[in-house]
Amino acid sequence: MNKQRNLFIDNLKGIAIILVILGHAIQYGNGNNYFDNAMYFNNKLFMFIYSFHMPLFMSISGYLFYYTINKNSWKQIVIGRVQGLLLPILTFTILMFCSERIWKQNILQNGAATALKQFISDFGFNLWFLWAIFVLSFLVFGVRIFLKDSIIIYILIFVLSFFYPDRGYSHYYKYMYPFFVAGYLFNKYNGKRIVKKISWKWIGISVLIFLGLLCLYHYDCYIYTSGHCIIKEKAVEQLFIDLYRTIVGFAGSIVILLLMECFFTNYNGKLITKILGLIGQKSIGIYFFSSYIFYYMLQDITAKVSDINYWLIFVETIVILGISLGLTLMVQKNKILSYLFLGGR
Repeated sequence: MNKQRNLFIDNLKGIAIILVILGHAIQYGNGNNYFDNAMYFNNKLFMFIYSFHMPLFMSISGYLFYYTINKNSWKQIVIGRVQGLLLPILTFTILMFCSERIWKQNILQNGAATALKQFISDFGFNLWFLWAIFVLSFLVFGVRIFLKDSIIIYILIFVLSFFYPDRGYSHYYKYMYPFFVAGYLFNKYNGKRIVKKISWKWIGISVLIFLGLLCLYHYDCYIYTSGHCIIKEKAVEQLFIDLYRTIVGFAGSIVILLLMECFFTNYNGKLITKILGLIGQKSIGIYFFSSYIFYYMLQDITAKVSDINYWLIFVETIVILGISLGLTLMVQKNKILSYLFLGGR
């Protein structure tokens, strides 16, 4: 991949992480009443963002993993995934545990065993998106090594995912699976050559399809509200939701990909592409620091906000993006902190 293409991917990641922060600002930055009653689930902008922003990010992760798997030995891949993903999760958990569980909740009064159990539980959930990349990386790695990237096997795993119970946080991983695999296979079979040939007519059609699908999005379409398993009473309804959620995720991701391809082709080198590229390059750090701000700080700051305020959301997004980017750049200057917080990135 040449330098220009790297910048294109960074621009895509920049768009994705900005959407992550905007979505979290809607969720956590409009007061306790708005959050406690989960009113954000019915917000149209929130629906738009959550219909595709994580699928887009996961597709990019799968796309990049194709390079990782081709350039490194299995030992390097294991070390790289542990260092680059699990170490930041562990650091985040320690930071959260000390400031929230110990300082605010005084969990140690319940005994060391209870505290340890809670720490393990927190570690297994915190920064779930990084956990999803970790799990899916080794799943794809196994299929590649032992089954030669069999498309039939990938499809079979996707089908079986609907029947596997939603234990722990597995529903997140099952939801992300087709996007990671699609990104990986897209790179393997050089799908970018097709994207470059897409005309504005087809871009317009893809936008209309996505917007049409988006009209069907509702409360139960979130992975957080309905899970990802059809072994339940309303199996057909659940299957429709799971399939629809996957289709709309792909549709939204494709629209952003095609629009960015056209924009990047015409405006590459402009200030906006450089800014998006920088944000995309630092997306893991931005995800790390913004998550802590949203989960454990912003709600206290905006607790008394009475209702959703889009001007406030805009300010929160810009400020938290700026703070998270600044912290990432500062941490990268120190080798030890860079490993702990960013996995050495």
